[in-house]
Amino acid sequence: MEDDCCVFDVGTTECRAGFAGFDTPKLVFPTKVVYLNEIEMVLNYGNRLYAGSKLKFYERKFTTMSPISNGKITDYAQLEAIYNAAYNEIGASKKDHDVLIIENPNDETVFKHKEKLFQMFFENFEVPSIAIMNSALMSLYSTRRTDGMSVISGEDATYFVPISNVGSNLNSIQKINIGGRRVSEYLKEKLGTNCQIEQNTNYLKYIKENCCDVCLNISNMLNLSTNNENDAFEYYVLPDGNALKLGDERFTSSECLFNPNLIHSDNIGIHQQIYNCITKCDEKIRKEMFENIVISGGNTSFKNFKQRLQNEIQKFTPFETKVIETNDSRLAPWLGGSIIASIENNGQFISQEEYNEIGPNIY
Repeated sequence: MEDDCCVFDVGTTECRAGFAGFDTPKLVFPTKVVYLNEIEMVLNYGNRLYAGSKLKFYERKFTTMSPISNGKITDYAQLEAIYNAAYNEIGASKKDHDVLIIENPNDETVFKHKEKLFQMFFENFEVPSIAIMNSALMSLYSTRRTDGMSVISGEDATYFVPISNVGSNLNSIQKINIGGRRVSEYLKEKLGTNCQIEQNTNYLKYIKENCCDVCLNISNMLNLSTNNENDAFEYYVLPDGNALKLGDERFTSSECLFNPNLIHSDNIGIHQQIYNCITKCDEKIRKEMFENIVISGGNTSFKNFKQRLQNEIQKFTPFETKVIETNDSRLAPWLGGSIIASIENNGQFISQEEYNEIGPNIY
């Protein structure tokens, strides 16, 4: 199966596509589609929907849309266009390759969603076999672990999944609707009208990813900022060459992950959520969970995020706390999928023959 199995991880903002056995996907492109006009359809082989790496060319002329909202699929035709683009751009024939799909941790709509995925891949794409895997488990596998506390903080939500004995403790899975989108919105609010990026989401994204950090001592930094101390301010050069002076905005935007009250949310901080999630586990595995907290997702890539999270959790428990970060937090689930799909006869795949016999409710 190695080198032959396609591995797809379609997130809210990015689709990661490649082949099993590799450390990185072959390509990453936006999880967005555009509806083309009649002329552009001809250039797109008669397809009304376009998705893929050339999206920037089309989004200048057409409105972009995403098949995912708040972590849930809202349009399966758009999702199918995303998967079609993934196959085309990595040069894979659907009928000749097994496929491993990476999905968000379990929620109330998961079974109906999997039925639709089976129909799409077996009936429309006619793939030989398919496996649908939990992103939290795949992130854990990316660190060569099979047991631990997996935390994924993406665009729309953050998931907390304790995993033991190569399975997730479904009663302990937790989720908060705070992710990268809320961080961006709070950053935009903090920048205010003094910054000329209100209407430029690309600049806002650049500032968040290149200028913002997590502060290890937020109270101290806010005091420096209030007293107008030089240590509280930094200058950054934007892609257009303009200079931008940032003060406590560098830290307070990501602070909402630890203190959701800042964005008027009644959720508790991610450190407290992790502690609560682990204490709901069997007492026998709690120590192992605290010692193996694996973080992934774009929000965990902020500088000092790992150390701040470890410090905050340690305040709650006598167990030694260890937070493990992956080499590239955005790619961790994909890498775990690449690893599991490279193992022959792993028992995770459902064949076309099995599907034909049982139908879409096979899972």
